[in-house]
Amino acid sequence: MAHTENHCSLGELGLMLMVLCCTTATILYAQTMDNEARMQVQPDKAVAGSFQKLHLALTLGNSGMKAGGGVRFELPVAYLETGPYFWDAPQTRSRESRGYVSASASNGATVSITTSGPRGGIVECVLRDRPLPPGGKIFIEYSGNVQSICWQLSIRTQWRQSAEDEWRRVKEYPEMKILPEPSAIMLVVTPADLRVGEEFEMAVVLMDKYGNRATDYLGTLSFKSSDPGAVFSASYSFTQGDSGVHVFAGLRYQTAGFQRFDVSDGGLKGRCNYTEVSNVSPRYRRYFGDTHFHTGTGIGNKEFAPRDLGGDHRGQFITEEEAYKYVRDVMRLDFASASEHDGRQFADSGWTESQRISDSFLHPGRFTTFYAYEWTAAPHEGHHVILYKEKGSKVLSRFDYPTKTELWNAFDRQ
Repeated sequence: MAHTENHCSLGELGLMLMVLCCTTATILYAQTMDNEARMQVQPDKAVAGSFQKLHLALTLGNSGMKAGGGVRFELPVAYLETGPYFWDAPQTRSRESRGYVSASASNGATVSITTSGPRGGIVECVLRDRPLPPGGKIFIEYSGNVQSICWQLSIRTQWRQSAEDEWRRVKEYPEMKILPEPSAIMLVVTPADLRVGEEFEMAVVLMDKYGNRATDYLGTLSFKSSDPGAVFSASYSFTQGDSGVHVFAGLRYQTAGFQRFDVSDGGLKGRCNYTEVSNVSPRYRRYFGDTHFHTGTGIGNKEFAPRDLGGDHRGQFITEEEAYKYVRDVMRLDFASASEHDGRQFADSGWTESQRISDSFLHPGRFTTFYAYEWTAAPHEGHHVILYKEKGSKVLSRFDYPTKTELWNAFDRQ
């Protein structure tokens, strides 16, 4: 009996130790998490291309921050032909100009601001004259136009506790959803070549003025064909499930010649491309695509870009997956290829990743992808998109083959 009681006491003691250990681990874990800084942004939604006053706040954990510590974040700032589609470049020179950034601390400490990065999109805010206590905040305000391309933007953010510490990313990037404007463009797409009576599909895509898919479009369409015998539906009302795109199947032209459809919702109008309709099956069929776009995939476009990594005209934020989805699902093209610049950072891992992504979007008979890159030689040699049919070929870069003659000789040897 005594042995049984002693056994129960040991069991109870073990249970108490387990509870104590778990509780201690939980407290230590909570303390560790409390030492992390958190970044928030308001508003967390904005209409594409709109002017916004962004309020960002870094909240410190239990450790506080010494003078020389700070926070930095990155906005998608592009250049040249892509400049109008992204954020106004951050600046501290003129409060009245777009892109102006200011910063302050919750205890009145002085906060200095510098901008950096290949396009000037990184904003660095550093405490100068005194530390911030635990739970203190750094407030940042940005005033300018947001990007006109819709996606869920993760604002890359890093912080440090002192000047001697390395920058480290916050546990969760603050996110901001960019929403489309109301529909302004109606795109209507049909095949270019058909046989009389051959069934085909017609895609109708609603976009805002920037080319974003108008996902909330709910209009009712009416159709008119140049072919009096064409087979099609008289009207259609978009639903929320369409998300701005509807594909109509089972259409047929019954008259040879060049035929087309006109589509209207009473306000917006769209007209598809002419289709050459023949009495016999076409010997050749025409297809449309895009073989030259840049994304930066594979060269660090998911983290900070303190230097120009060579592939991305769009601030190291776009991915090849997003680009392929856009040309396939919104622009309704038949073929495509991402063609990143042949920078040193792209030629190895980036090229392997680009080929993998290309394969993942290949759908024979529906959507064709190619393996491609851009040979970016000196101005007198020009830039050229190199397309491969087979996987596994090398990137013959401008560094190793700086002239077209050397490039073609290398192709002959492959």
